[in-house]
Amino acid sequence: MKKAAQIFRVIPLRKIALFLIVLLAGYSCKKDDEVGIKNRMVIDGKTFELVSGFFDNDPEEQSTADIPPQHGFAQEVLLLGPGLTMNTSTGIVSGKGNAVVFNPFTSEIALVAGNFELPVPYTEKIGFLLDAYGCEGYDAGTDDCDVEYEGDSGTLTISVSGDVYTLKFTGKMTYEDNDGNEITVDVDLFFEGSLKGVDL
Repeated sequence: MKKAAQIFRVIPLRKIALFLIVLLAGYSCKKDDEVGIKNRMVIDGKTFELVSGFFDNDPEEQSTADIPPQHGFAQEVLLLGPGLTMNTSTGIVSGKGNAVVFNPFTSEIALVAGNFELPVPYTEKIGFLLDAYGCEGYDAGTDDCDVEYEGDSGTLTISVSGDVYTLKFTGKMTYEDNDGNEITVDVDLFFEGSLKGVDL
């Protein structure tokens, strides 16, 4: 009887150990999958893949907040996730998925390398971001987002090597929850690849 009781005590411990091993293996696989997504935006702990990128080939001319004002260009960079496609002839996006937009204020009409800061308090100056926002569950048919994130602070770094652009953004964005509260979350973005010039 004593031997049987010992066996019953051992079996649950083995089951618990097996359960923990499976749980840890699943957690490791999830982390590996997320790391395996090279072009991604991690926001509020959620990882979104980015599959294509575009910039405005005819950006709006704008004056800075300097005295006297300087002349610059309000660029636009658009990164799309799976489910969204761009008609490069019309600049119209279709489908449903996740997207992120950055508006670096450049001194040149072309999209150039540099560090573009989203400052607090906000100021319109060359080398700054005029805006940054993300859209989770963007529906191009209705132009609505399930969750809309507004840039709060951070830095966008753009590097250019031939036709390859590398974009990194680390900062914070804010969204409004169902109760109308503003929630600030961390954002970490990486994209490396070609960016196509489109009339956005």
